[in-house]
Amino acid sequence: LFTDIARRFHALYAETYGAGTHYLADAFNEMRPPVQGSTPEQRATILSRYGRALVDALQQAQPGAVLAMQGWLFGIDPEFWDPASVTAFLQDMPDDRVLMLDIANDTYRGVWEKHRAFGGKRWVYGYIHNFGGNNPLFGNLPQVQDDLASLPGRADKGALQGFGVFPEGLDTNSVVYDFMYDAA
Repeated sequence: LFTDIARRFHALYAETYGAGTHYLADAFNEMRPPVQGSTPEQRATILSRYGRALVDALQQAQPGAVLAMQGWLFGIDPEFWDPASVTAFLQDMPDDRVLMLDIANDTYRGVWEKHRAFGGKRWVYGYIHNFGGNNPLFGNLPQVQDDLASLPGRADKGALQGFGVFPEGLDTNSVVYDFMYDAA
């Protein structure tokens, strides 16, 4: 049923907006996959199938398209998304069909490190800064400077593609955003 619904959705999307090359699908964002009561081996198999189903459904609807997926869920729920679970979820997704968006390094630091740069998937390092469209009068400018200066040279960065800012609102702290873009 998932594949059929995905195919229908993508067909309607392409009819309305035209075919795209990247599609955001935030699987299990702020919720846990249904794997309760399974053994660790069963859990890994189920998570792997979920990940593969996301990519396969997109490929059937839009061959050659890339699944873009936020990686912050791995940071917000580290009890569930331990390294074994993240590895299982990502392992059967083709590296060239996935782009991980590691969007919350200002809040959930080290997600990409804990999960070994998302196991070979292409990924983007970034910050949200204003969860829920809040108007934060803060910003860790030294952290941004240090992150963006050191990350490109790191041997463990895997398939890092670049830097992004992923605000959940506009007209907030322009000083922080100007600094982030200038630092990049």
